[in-house]
Amino acid sequence: MGETVTFDASASTDPNEDIEEYRWNFGDGTTTTGQTVQHVFSDNGNTTVTLTVVDSVDQETTTTQELYVNGTPEAEFAASTDTPLQGEAVRFDASASSDPDNDIESYIWDLGDDATAEGMSVEHTYDSSNTFTVTLTVVDSVGNQDSTSSTVSVSAPPTPRISYDPEEPLVGQDVRFDGTDSTDLNNDIVQYAWNFGDETESAGSVADHSFEQHGNYTVTLTVEDSSGNMRSATTEVDVQAKPEADFMYTPSSPTTSDAVTFDASDSVDPDSTIAAYSWMFEDGEVKAGETTQYMFEEPGQYEIQLRVEDGSGNAETATRTVTVSEETGEGGDGSHDQTDSGSQEDNGDSSAGVEE
Repeated sequence: MGETVTFDASASTDPNEDIEEYRWNFGDGTTTTGQTVQHVFSDNGNTTVTLTVVDSVDQETTTTQELYVNGTPEAEFAASTDTPLQGEAVRFDASASSDPDNDIESYIWDLGDDATAEGMSVEHTYDSSNTFTVTLTVVDSVGNQDSTSSTVSVSAPPTPRISYDPEEPLVGQDVRFDGTDSTDLNNDIVQYAWNFGDETESAGSVADHSFEQHGNYTVTLTVEDSSGNMRSATTEVDVQAKPEADFMYTPSSPTTSDAVTFDASDSVDPDSTIAAYSWMFEDGEVKAGETTQYMFEEPGQYEIQLRVEDGSGNAETATRTVTVSEETGEGGDGSHDQTDSGSQEDNGDSSAGVEE
């Protein structure tokens, strides 16, 4: 169907060798004359071609031949998207192609980037951004074929990149997140969206954020270019907590004859363990350990400072003022007021936690 067919009656004979006319009927409503003729059938299917030869005395003879006109296939396909991103899989589907005889035998694809494939449905990924012409050729059982083409415009997505400072932030500390190193093939990033992993979000190429709890947070940056292409990147942020310094001392109302015990066991670290304890006394003496003892030689008020440090180097201090009395004679009750750096009166064991 659609193909030019040549009919040749030169093998016809006449005893007097005086055939004067060759009449053709192609069985599709069309006729012609001539020893050799050409015809194009517009419909597929069976048809009967009739040849009548006539000599000079109007004697005629007719012969027929049965033909089957094979239909021509029609190529047609659809793409899952005609604007994919670089690296995104595109599916090409030729199931809409047709053939009057239902005998398409092969589907041949030229994917436009030197890649080829076969099959009614194929999948392909483009490794670069460009406009590619995709061509499908369908071939039926007798070699009839048809081709069709369409273009696919592949664009490169933006590439998000995240940096932040400080690298080991503390709870409540401002962290600056920076997405300005993100790139796009056309330099047209139009939107930066941040998700900090703690149910808070922000926008802009640079964003400041502080975390209210210690822990590990997945921070996501999504960038979008002017074509609507989007990509996301994530980074893990380990938010640390400062230790909390606290201590008590006994006796609560010491005298110059008492060995005062200082105990920092109430100090804690929310996300780790305390690695070091440093006690600083007004005379410049420094002692270490969770507990320590100290004797005051003179009565008076003394400011004692405890510094605790965790395994990550985060530190916190607490300060108390200890009131020391003169040693009393026998029968004295040894009871004295004890105040911290805020001049608050204590009765019994004392503890304090003051942020550095």
